Amino acid sequence: MNMVDKGKETGAARRAFLRTLGGGASMVLGSAATYAGTTDGDATRRELQQLHAEKAVIALQLRYQHALDARDMDAVLGLFAEDAEVRYNGGVFRGRSQGISRLYRGYFAMHAIGAHMDPPPGLEPGLTAPRRVMVAKDALSATVEMPYSIKAGRVLESGTSLSAMARLHGEGVRVWWEGGVMALALTRAATGLWQLTRLHYDVRACADYRPGRSWSLPLEVPAFSVCFPRLEHGPDRLA
Repeated sequence: MNMVDKGKETGAARRAFLRTLGGGASMVLGSAATYAGTTDGDATRRELQQLHAEKAVIALQLRYQHALDARDMDAVLGLFAEDAEVRYNGGVFRGRSQGISRLYRGYFAMHAIGAHMDPPPGLEPGLTAPRRVMVAKDALSATVEMPYSIKAGRVLESGTSLSAMARLHGEGVRVWWEGGVMALALTRAATGLWQLTRLHYDVRACADYRPGRSWSLPLEVPAFSVCFPRLEHGPDRLA
C-alpha cells in the first residue's frame, strides 16, 4: 500500500469513528474538511467540536418543543438570549423580557398555541424533510432548519372590553393547524451554554382541522395587522 492510499484509509477510519461517536447526528457542516498545514490531531479535535456542538443544538431544539408541549413558558424563555428575536404570523417580537415574553407568556400560553399537532391526512408528505443543522467552523454558532406541525390560533384584534372578557374565558380565538419550516439561529455563550438568538416560523400551510378527523379544510390566515400596545399580546412591529 502506498502512502496516499494509507492516508486515505486512515482518514476514512477516523471519520467512521467520529460518526459512531456522534450517535448518528443528522448533519455537520463547517470545518469537517482537513485544511492544509494542520495535523490529524487538529482535524480530529475540530470534528469532535462540531459533533458536540451539533448534539447540543439538537438537544436545545428538543427542549424548546417539549417545553411548549408542556406549556412551560418559563422554560421556553430560558432558552433565549436577552436580545433574541422571534418572527411569528407576520409579527416580530423582540427581546426575551419584552416582546418574546409577551408572545409566549401571553399569546401562546393563553390558548396553548405552539404545541405539537399531527398534520391532517394528506398533508404529511410536505413535512418529512430531514432536520438540517449547520455548525460554524468555530463551533460558536449554528442554524437549524426543520419542518414543524403545531396547533396555532389568533386572538381577536380588538381592544374592546367584550374581546378582553372573551379571552379571559378561553374564547375570542380561532384555532387551526399550521405546518411549515422552523428556522433557528443559536450562539454559544461564554458559559458554554447554547442560546436561541432568532426563531422564525415560516408557515407553508394552514387548515381547519382537529386530531381524529379524516378531513380538513385549507385556511388563508391573515398576518398580524396590529402591534403592541394596541394589541395586548401583539408584536413589536410587523414583518
